[in-house]
Amino acid sequence: MTADAVAVSVAAIIFLGTLVRSALGFGEALVAVPLMALVIPVEEAAPVAVLVSIAVAAMILLQDWRKVHFRSAGRLLVSTLFGIPAGLALLRFAPQPVVKAVLAVVIIAFSLHALASSRQQSLSDDRWAWLFGFQAGIL
Repeated sequence: MTADAVAVSVAAIIFLGTLVRSALGFGEALVAVPLMALVIPVEEAAPVAVLVSIAVAAMILLQDWRKVHFRSAGRLLVSTLFGIPAGLALLRFAPQPVVKAVLAVVIIAFSLHALASSRQQSLSDDRWAWLFGFQAGIL
């Protein structure tokens, strides 16, 4: 695949991921990373998806900062920062097929759970924020 074809493919995938996030409020990386991993190495796909996601999140935050629950967001942010080194270590040292398989299992499990659940899930408090943030940092 030529460099131009790769660039067009990555741009189209980023557009699709951002479209999913715009429509659903989440899922940008869940769509973008696996698709980008088909055309570029996962070591490059994950950081590209993160950078795009940060840019989109920053734009949303600038618009809706009054609606942010800063205490919960702080817990998520701090615990995510502790999970990022573990995720980077996995990207650096784990074989790419293993990383892709783990990512596939996570996506499939979440999708099946969401499809099988008949009621909308919600958290009554933020005591699980540490765990969710840490997992988000790894992913």
